[in-house]
Amino acid sequence: MRDLLNRGANPDAVDTNGLPVLCVAVATYGVQVAEALVESGADPDRVLPDGTTPLERAIDSGSPAVFSAVLSKGCPAKAGGAAATRTSGLLWQPAVMPAELREHAGRHYAIQFHYALPDDAWTVELSEAVPAPTAWAENPSTERYRPGAAYLVAFVPDEDPDLEPTVHIHSHDEHVIPYEIMCWFMEQVADQVERCRIAFEQDGREAAE
Repeated sequence: MRDLLNRGANPDAVDTNGLPVLCVAVATYGVQVAEALVESGADPDRVLPDGTTPLERAIDSGSPAVFSAVLSKGCPAKAGGAAATRTSGLLWQPAVMPAELREHAGRHYAIQFHYALPDDAWTVELSEAVPAPTAWAENPSTERYRPGAAYLVAFVPDEDPDLEPTVHIHSHDEHVIPYEIMCWFMEQVADQVERCRIAFEQDGREAAE
C-alpha cells in the first residue's frame, strides 16, 4: 500500500461499492494500511452516504489500534458533533480503554483487550506503549503510558467453538519483541482462550438442560 501511495495512488479512492479504501481498512482491522492512507492524506472526517465518517467507524470497531491509526495524523477537534465527543472521550478518559502495562529493559509495552463485534471474537493486542496525553497527569491515579499501534493481535472466537484462535501480525516495520514480553502476551492469549472455552462448556450444559 505504501508503495502504491508513494507512486501517486489516491488515498481517498473508493472501491466498486463507493466505499473509501480507508473504511475498508477499518472494517478489516488493517492497521498499517489505515495508517499509511491517513499519513498520505486520506480524510478521516469524510462524510459517507450513511452519515458516518471513517473516524466514527474506527471508534465503532472497538480497536484502539485501528482508532489510533486513523487518528495518527488527524486532529480530534476536526470531527464534528457526536464524533468529536466520542473521540475526546477515547483520548482523555483512559478508563474507557483499560490496558495492562509492563516495562522491560527501559521500554514500555501494553496489552489491550476488546471485543470485536464483526468477528464475534475477543482480541488481545500487543503494542509498544506511548506516553499518555499531558492532560492525564491531572489525575495522579492514571497511567503515564497508553497503548500504541498494535503489531500483534490475537483473535479468540467466543461464538463458534470450531473456530481456532489466530494471531495476526500488523506491521510494515520490523519489531523486535523481547522473549519475556512475548511470553507475557501468549499467557494473556492463553488465559482468554481458556475463559472462552469455559464459557462454551457452560453454554453447552445449559443448552442440554
